[in-house]
Amino acid sequence: NSNNIPVDFHSPEYLSSKLDGGLVTFRIACPKAARILCELENVVEFTTQLYCHSKLEVSPDGGVRQNGRRRGKPLRSWFLNIIIFGRGGLEDKVGGYLSNKKMYLQDPRGCERCVLYRNPHIIQPDSGETVMTSSFDSILGNLQIERVEAGPDLLAHLMEGGSPLPETQAPDIVKTDLFGHQKQALTFMLRREKGWGLEDGASDIWSQQTDSLGRFSYINNISGYSTNEAPPDFRGGLLADDMGLGKTLSMICLIAANRASLPATLNSVTSDFVKTTLLIVPPALIQAWEKQFCLHLRPGKIKCHVYHGQNRKNTESLEQYDVVITTYHTVSAIWRKFGDQPNKEKSIFSLIWHRVILDEAHTIQNPQSQLAQACCTLRSTRRWAITGTPIQNKLADFASIVRFLQVHPYSDPKSFEEEIFRPWQNRQSPDAQGFLRLKTLVRAITISRTKAVVQLPSRIDEIHHLDFSPAEREKYDAAKTQSRVLLEEAISSGNQGGKTFNALWLLNILRLICNHGLLAQSSASDSFYGNILGRSANCLNCGANLLEDLLEGPVKADFELQRQTRPCDQMICERCVSQIEDDRAGHPRWDASVESCETSTPATPSGDCDLAFTIKNMSTKINALVADLCKHNTTEKSVVFSYWTNTLNHVQLMLNDRGILFSRIDGKTSLPKRNEALRAFQSGDSVRVILVSITCGGAGLDLTAGSRVYLIEPHWNPMIEEQALCRVHRVGQTRDITTIRYLMRDSFEEQIVDIQKRKKMLAQVTFAEGPLSDAAISLGTLQVCFKPNRRSKTSLKFLQYLKSVLE
Repeated sequence: NSNNIPVDFHSPEYLSSKLDGGLVTFRIACPKAARILCELENVVEFTTQLYCHSKLEVSPDGGVRQNGRRRGKPLRSWFLNIIIFGRGGLEDKVGGYLSNKKMYLQDPRGCERCVLYRNPHIIQPDSGETVMTSSFDSILGNLQIERVEAGPDLLAHLMEGGSPLPETQAPDIVKTDLFGHQKQALTFMLRREKGWGLEDGASDIWSQQTDSLGRFSYINNISGYSTNEAPPDFRGGLLADDMGLGKTLSMICLIAANRASLPATLNSVTSDFVKTTLLIVPPALIQAWEKQFCLHLRPGKIKCHVYHGQNRKNTESLEQYDVVITTYHTVSAIWRKFGDQPNKEKSIFSLIWHRVILDEAHTIQNPQSQLAQACCTLRSTRRWAITGTPIQNKLADFASIVRFLQVHPYSDPKSFEEEIFRPWQNRQSPDAQGFLRLKTLVRAITISRTKAVVQLPSRIDEIHHLDFSPAEREKYDAAKTQSRVLLEEAISSGNQGGKTFNALWLLNILRLICNHGLLAQSSASDSFYGNILGRSANCLNCGANLLEDLLEGPVKADFELQRQTRPCDQMICERCVSQIEDDRAGHPRWDASVESCETSTPATPSGDCDLAFTIKNMSTKINALVADLCKHNTTEKSVVFSYWTNTLNHVQLMLNDRGILFSRIDGKTSLPKRNEALRAFQSGDSVRVILVSITCGGAGLDLTAGSRVYLIEPHWNPMIEEQALCRVHRVGQTRDITTIRYLMRDSFEEQIVDIQKRKKMLAQVTFAEGPLSDAAISLGTLQVCFKPNRRSKTSLKFLQYLKSVLE
């Protein structure tokens, strides 16, 4: 973007300006605009300020266009800006004149006078507050930047205090040099694949003792229980290194270092054993894993196969590969097909895999989901879970991973409940011993390090606090009042589902107003929500109660409430959307892309007037974001995350208006276009910004070309936010980075941040190493974090809490 260039009215069709000592003439391309300018210049009651600015011609998806093609030198177009001055009382006359011409006034930028502002095309707030033209050139005048200092990171203590792990060199077929922490991870994983460390005393869950007669007994080091029977074999664990520390390479080294050796003689049982590692990943990560195998291993040493989509036809040949990559939904679909006898036919369930690995293992956080049940049904001799966020919302998230790993006896939900959960059920009698039991379990099966183990560039976290404009505040307060009324009705009605859902819907309207300001819708679609409110709202795929998950997100009946009803009016949560494939059994193909239902119109306004209206009424938050992007556009690349696709649509309109080139990835982006968008951002010089939907870009992307990261709104789950930020701040990043979170003052967003703090505390105290006192967290605080895994989010108490935060 160039600076604004003052111009003078030269003739009915031309403007002139002095640039670099010479006279430059501009021809007005639009005859209609030329006529209107000419008429305004001839009205003595008005004076005008004229200036031009330029921008590159860009396509809707951010690509440069020239002659209809996305190649060649970018074209620069010039735009005329007219600011009209006149005495008070004439604004309606100007407004009527321009309305008849189907042209509409926008807020002035670059105004050379500080005078009273009156725009007849904007609804003024009832407060009657005086607005001056100077306020529009200080978008960030109400901005308060809070520098977030990292508190004591308890995860950093996990590997401290004990004996440091020795480093194991990668096998010869690995051609990439490992960091020290990756060599230590290889040591840990190879040890765990040998089985229980029965002779290591209390460092494992089980230890072995021998009495004077030489008889063995086995002690559970968590509960103290003793038995004469050896515990069932357990080989595997949880790789929970911080996001961005190269967990993928660590696991590839394990696959290469500990390859299968099949029994010398096969029988009816051992014939089901295969040498293959089954790797289960989200669909978006299939290609990333393939690339990682090619990047880090010597050619031809490990045979990989993708078992997904059209490649699912031949099951017989799977055992000839070293690694088979598939998706969670593929596993779930096959499991549903075979019902309660998944191994009755030749399938991935009839084989005994050498190893089963879950990447992004928090995907199975709901143990009742079909995804979790299917993964737990798979047979293998070794099992690994990979996730940088083993606890996302509640302790049951970790319990689901333990169940998959088959860690005896805690893979049994009853044992986990009795020995881990139950001590926190009675708040009057908190039990520190229960906390210590959990710590013993976690440390025995988990390796987890933070970014402190590697020298990454620094990361500065900021929160930008913004004030609503008077009109936005008026709209927000009206929605807030309506939310309080509905919450009171839900409480007085005894928590009936329909009233509760209506109340929660309006809470999310508050969130949308924070993002979209005056452009946010303030009511739900009757045709869509009428179906939800009249019945139980459950995810078709995993069975999750959407009413209960509503405030945790991501839920596709959440409030953008993206239209994810199937043709038969069934709903699906966001967690399952990413797993959906085209071969969904029993239903016609449906669009599982992220599609906004806030408006039935296309994302881009259909006409110039609609576009002008949208840009003119853009929210305070989006204006602040775009101003910051423009400020840093020439020196740094930026990554913008949002949960809502319609928010990204608004940002896209503003970037187009400012002539800033960008890429975009959301749920509608096909894999080829996704890769193209990444290449343009990572490698190209012209694309300086990438817009990313946090639900589909929070994992598996390398966005290290960026050094500024923006989170437009707070997410209910802080781990989702951290995953997104670690797409930029990770191994491979060479620049210091700055993260910016936007918060509207005196809004429900501030309550979301409070909820985030509780969830972060849960994850930190669980994986901290030292004694309880080191955490500086009271047992009463632990009671708030470690809630029983019960459905309480739609309880009367929870509704009363929501009502209280809106007082």
